[in-house]
Amino acid sequence: MEAVSIDEAAITGVPEPSSTMLLGLVGLLAFVRRRK
Repeated sequence: MEAVSIDEAAITGVPEPSSTMLLGLVGLLAFVRRRK
């Protein structure tokens, strides 16, 4: 999980807080999609 977080930050070049928020958003989206 940490490696993925670092990779995302390196690719997008956004601060750690934003990266974590983005990951959470993606996870939430996947969760909602799975429920439907």
